Amino acid sequence: GAWTGCMTTRGARARWTEVELGLLPEVRVYVALGRIALEALLAHFGLRKSAHPFRHGAHYPLPGGRHLLASYHVSRQNTQTGRLTREMFLEVLMEAKRLAGL
Repeated sequence: GAWTGCMTTRGARARWTEVELGLLPEVRVYVALGRIALEALLAHFGLRKSAHPFRHGAHYPLPGGRHLLASYHVSRQNTQTGRLTREMFLEVLMEAKRLAGL
């Protein structure tokens, strides 16, 4: 399966990430919606931000054959300005589906 997530405060993000991901042991692909979510997942997996910069469509391998994909957040600002289009978002989701073997 695939997981998507976003959080706003660091402390809440770290606690939420730890608890939530503990409930999803079978996840093979994580989709980070925005830089904050990507950084939370990188921290959770002990990976350096400098080696895994945020960019839409980025794909980073994780331990255990899992994958981390990044997407612009699906906020009104990003969608109404065209920074994130429906097609761009669907490309990331289709890649997640492919990597998850679905």
